[in-house]
Amino acid sequence: MKMIQRLQLLEHLTPTEQILVDYLKENPEEFIALKPREVSDKLFISVSTIYRLINKLGLRGVNDLKLLLRTDLQ
Repeated sequence: MKMIQRLQLLEHLTPTEQILVDYLKENPEEFIALKPREVSDKLFISVSTIYRLINKLGLRGVNDLKLLLRTDLQ
């Protein structure tokens, strides 16, 4: 299953996690290019929010998420 589809299936997200999910669906290329701190500053969320979402997706880290998003874009 593609990462974008997995993001759409997530339930029980906090408001800040939903902001991040929306951003990932609309701007995957930008997320891939940025560091977690840059994303958090851009979206006015904490870096912890990024890692909580990664855990909810069952991934090991930011690099796993970026790799899956990059694969989806190909």
